[in-house]
Amino acid sequence: MINLLKSGRIDTALLCELAAYSDFVKLLADIQIYVEGIAATQIQNLNAWVDVARAEIVEKYQPGEHDKTAGVLHAAHVREGDYYSSRGHHDIDAIMEDIRQAH
Repeated sequence: MINLLKSGRIDTALLCELAAYSDFVKLLADIQIYVEGIAATQIQNLNAWVDVARAEIVEKYQPGEHDKTAGVLHAAHVREGDYYSSRGHHDIDAIMEDIRQAH
């Protein structure tokens, strides 16, 4: 890291603004949750519950291909990558906008 900072390849002032930003810790926490797979089990459990509910509804009511309820249950399925990407983008977008406004 020291070599990278000394190399001049990155804007150290901007890096310092980013690290000093109040919600930077939240961004790091969200990255850590993703990297360590902390929420992965909960997402998998949620998706399993949705799959069970969908199977029960299909078995009991035999909805058509374009049935609204079946569509809602399909949309309720959480893609792990999309979840983390959304959280990360939300965090970094807010930080970037605030830093931009400060300039």
